[in-house]
Amino acid sequence: MSREDPQLRVRIPAELKETLEQKASENKRTLTAEIVNRLEETTNQDALVGSSNGFERIAVEYEDLCSDYEALTAKFEREYAIDWADSNKDELRSVIEKLHKLLSRPEKK
Repeated sequence: MSREDPQLRVRIPAELKETLEQKASENKRTLTAEIVNRLEETTNQDALVGSSNGFERIAVEYEDLCSDYEALTAKFEREYAIDWADSNKDELRSVIEKLHKLLSRPEKK
């Protein structure tokens, strides 16, 4: 950016300005550089996604991917449990028989 770049006066809520100032400080930028960077990033996102609500679409797609991941993880855990039980069925039967014998014993008084 240079002094020849056009200036733009805008009004923004005080809370948003404070947040931007804090982020600019964290990123070691001026407030102007932080705002320009954020505007460039959202413009690039819009170009990649092909719409003016690029960030919103990215967020929705991210949430969808998270849901898909959770569903696949649950399915894998179910499938793994079935595989484990199948490969250990003899041991499981033995344990069940022992438990059944223990539970069928008459109580001593």
